[in-house]
Amino acid sequence: MLHGNRFLTIFFQTVVFLVHAVSANAEPQLVLHRKWVETQDADGWYPAKSTKGHFFIKSPIPFNDYTITTVDENIGTLVIHGVGSKSTDGYEFGALETVLTEKSNPPNLQLLVDAVAKKLKTASPNVSFHEKEGKIFGFAEVSGSNRTIIMRLSLIQKRLFNVMCDFPTEQGQTGRDICKQYIESFRTE
Repeated sequence: MLHGNRFLTIFFQTVVFLVHAVSANAEPQLVLHRKWVETQDADGWYPAKSTKGHFFIKSPIPFNDYTITTVDENIGTLVIHGVGSKSTDGYEFGALETVLTEKSNPPNLQLLVDAVAKKLKTASPNVSFHEKEGKIFGFAEVSGSNRTIIMRLSLIQKRLFNVMCDFPTEQGQTGRDICKQYIESFRTE
């Protein structure tokens, strides 16, 4: 998947499983809207508005903007809009919007965190999810021996948003600070 983004692969597989508990019937189709966007703002970050999705985020490095589509006879067409990138020093950044179909059951957000922890071969944190005005959201940090993933998950009507920052665990607080700034820049439209 795009530049080998490990967490995008993990997340896509997890969402497909949780949304309909079977594998998709067709190979996922990728449309790359923009590749390695290098336009910076005054702070040196890269403003990333999803071309087809309903979100905005600022990336610390250039990014790709894409849509993944797959079809399943049980739920219909599953669409994921994403903005993501991978640095040469081991950081990965991604914001994803999964458009749930009318036949999709709302995914269990804690199970998404559990699936990431399982991939990192570590214990899953219990996440406090909050509901406000019909929107459910929560934050999680999953640290494995080599990688740490910080996530922001939200469910807004029939849209699942996941912002993830994946970095070498050895980066410690530096990685957390970069991820915090990245995740806090996320906005839905």
